[in-house]
Parts: sequence; C-alpha cells; structure tokens
Amino acid sequence: MNKKNSFLPMNKLTLIFLFCLAMAANFGFVLCTAEDGPELIVSSVSGDLETGRPNDFMISLYNNANATSLEEIELGAERSKALGIMAQLMSQDERIKVLSDTQPAGSLAAGENRSILFAVQPGKEAELGVYPLELFLSYSNLTDVSISEDQSILFIYMNNSKTIPVEARVSLGPQISIEDVKGAVIPGQESNIEIIISNNGDKIARDLQLFIEPQNPFQNLTINSKLGDLKPEKSVSARIEIAAQTGLVEGFYALPSKISYTVNGIERTEDTALIVEVKTSSWLSSMRLPILILILAATGIFIGFKIYKRPKGRRKRR
Repeated sequence: MNKKNSFLPMNKLTLIFLFCLAMAANFGFVLCTAEDGPELIVSSVSGDLETGRPNDFMISLYNNANATSLEEIELGAERSKALGIMAQLMSQDERIKVLSDTQPAGSLAAGENRSILFAVQPGKEAELGVYPLELFLSYSNLTDVSISEDQSILFIYMNNSKTIPVEARVSLGPQISIEDVKGAVIPGQESNIEIIISNNGDKIARDLQLFIEPQNPFQNLTINSKLGDLKPEKSVSARIEIAAQTGLVEGFYALPSKISYTVNGIERTEDTALIVEVKTSSWLSSMRLPILILILAATGIFIGFKIYKRPKGRRKRR
C-alpha cells in the first residue's frame, strides 16, 4: 500500500474542524481504523455465458462501509469512500476468455453501488456449468489528516487493492434451427410450404421471426412470419407462400432466409437457408402410382374377360 498527500483549499469552518482532527491524531487519538475505510463487495452478477460467442457479464459493486458523518461529507473528508476504482476481471480457466480490459468504476461512497460491464467468451469446448472468476480492484481512500510544518492541513491517502471471487454460469442459450421443410414448390403456381423451427438450447428465444429472401427463380409471397416466443426443447411451424418460374427443373433448391429473436432484450439475427423441393406437378406426381395400379388392374380384367368369352373348341372323336 502506498500513501499520497493532498492539500485542499479550506474555509474557516473547515479549517477549524480539520485542525481539531489533526491535533487529535497528533496527540495519539485514533483517527481512522479498518472499520472506517471502504469495504467493497460484489452484491450481484448477471448474464449467463453462452458458448462460442461474446457475452455481456455485469457485476454490481457495492461499498458496504460504515456510514460517514454529515460533517465529513460536507468537508470532503470521507474516510469510507473508495476513490478512483479500477476493476479487472480475470479467469484462470483457459476455456473462459475475458475480452474486456481494466474498467474504470469511479468512486463509491458508503452505501453506494455501481454496475461494471465486461465482455466474456467461453470457448466452444467449455462444458456447461459454473466457472470461477476473479475481480481485482485497485483504489485509494483517505486514511489520515495531519498538520504540516507551515500549519496547513494535510490529507493522507492510501492505495489499496483486493481480489473478490465471482462465479459465472456457462449455458447453451437459445439454439434455433430449421428441422424440416414440408411441401413442394410447383413451377408457375403459388405453393404453400410449412417450415418446422426448433429451439434445442436451454433459454427461451423471444419474438422469433422468419424472413425469406428469395432469389431467381423464386418469388416470395410472404414477407415474414412472426412466431412469438419459443421455449427450450419446443418447436413451432411457419407457413409461407412462394412461387417459382414456369419451366423450372425438378430438384432441391436453397432458399436464403434469416431468423431473428431476442435474448435478454438484445436482438440476434442468424443467416440460414431453406432446402425446398421443386416438382413439376404435385397432383400428377401423387397420382402416378394409383393411376398405374388402375391401368394394370383394368388390363388384367380385360384380358381375363377375353379369355372367359373365347369359345371352347370341340374334342375330336377317336
């Protein structure tokens, strides 16, 4: 711990009060004890860490020191106030990376709190669970008041530091994916497609929307589908209308699209693609097998009828 001195301009009342404090200290009276100084603690943390992406991790810092007297506050002699706080979040686990540098947190008087925001990213290899982190704090506070040789009031400050353990939870978050695309696109017609979207994560995706971005030879007739909230391990279906150019060859085509949703009030957008099937005629394709069966059956009946109607030949006598 390092000490530093500071001179402040004083009015008469301030000078009298501080002179008494300084005299008391010079005559051996205890001016400041450990209980009089700041007591910085972490009151809360917020923000689950999702694997493979940067996350906001909020730490609420609170000064739990004893209340400062009104006289000391008015005179700027708050011994319980932490000044010039600098906060650094550290991880000893290589799977958890702290992306933020040291953050300034200003000053905290007794009973005050302040939130500090850090960016933290767990690697994709990080397992789900709770991970230990460390919050390193450096600050200064008033520790003594004395009288200099020229009878000036001298404030004495001390540099301090402390490390506070904190915990962060690693989770999957929402894991939104397109599970299935039902239906087919018929060239030259308006076709209905059903899209099944699932949330395979462990957090709810709010305000889920599907945006279709068709390119030639497709034309989208549905701008977007608002699907509401999607809970973990649940699915939802979206129906869209789409048209394809006449003469398009049968096969499977990729249809560019986007999925958007919000997590903790922050909107996310993910690029994806729908794999749609193009058929020349859904009715004809679905009726091919029944028609073939009917043709074969009719042919068999016709042949059997002909055989049955054929006249029987006479037997020759011996």
